[in-house]
Amino acid sequence: MFARAATTATVILLLLGSAVTAARAAGGSAWCSTASEGTWSAGGRWVVQNDAWNPSHGPEQICAGSYRSWEATSNQAAGNTAVETYPDSQANFGPANGDAADPMSSYREILSRFRVTMPSGRGISAEAAYDVWWGNGWSNLTEMMIWVDTVNRSMAGGTYLGTARIFGQAFGVWRFGSEYIFRLNHNETSGTVHIQATGQWLVQHGYLSPSKGLTAVPFGFEICSTGGANLTFHLDNLSLVTVTR
Repeated sequence: MFARAATTATVILLLLGSAVTAARAAGGSAWCSTASEGTWSAGGRWVVQNDAWNPSHGPEQICAGSYRSWEATSNQAAGNTAVETYPDSQANFGPANGDAADPMSSYREILSRFRVTMPSGRGISAEAAYDVWWGNGWSNLTEMMIWVDTVNRSMAGGTYLGTARIFGQAFGVWRFGSEYIFRLNHNETSGTVHIQATGQWLVQHGYLSPSKGLTAVPFGFEICSTGGANLTFHLDNLSLVTVTR
């Protein structure tokens, strides 16, 4: 990996619906699921997941046209503060995708673009976020979240590490055990996130080994509460680009 003479750019970007081979489901989507761990192989390294992982979760349905575009309708109890579900698109890398491990130090750039619509409603508690995993496949993991659009979410129980400035954007950084959260200091419904540069901040501050590989890059909504109502979360135009050294 380190002996490569040229820069290799991998653009992980499919035209909307171009990889869809499944039968059309309700509402013109390629796939829908109400299963708590409903998962759809969306082409290449991508999967789309309902990911209602907390046993206390309420009902949720996700419908996707591709990994780039989907919506999840969720109903989580009023007043709840714990994460119940994380409907998401996830790109797998290294052993998680059946490939050789690529250490974090082998990437010159990892960036993603997104557009989301967060529902409005009384009592909502949720955020749109990347949930990046660094490790040796799915072992020895460090979790790095990047919150970009946050509504009524508390950082209680975390250790504040300071402010990180990533490509001109300011993020508050918190640590929860082996999980690190970069919380944008304002909300954005669309934008570009520099994942490699965010990981490099952890390396420079001694929180992440550059020898750890990139395991997965999910993006979706962590949902705690919808105020007991059915609310719909939209993702549109997700893309991911990796550039190796």
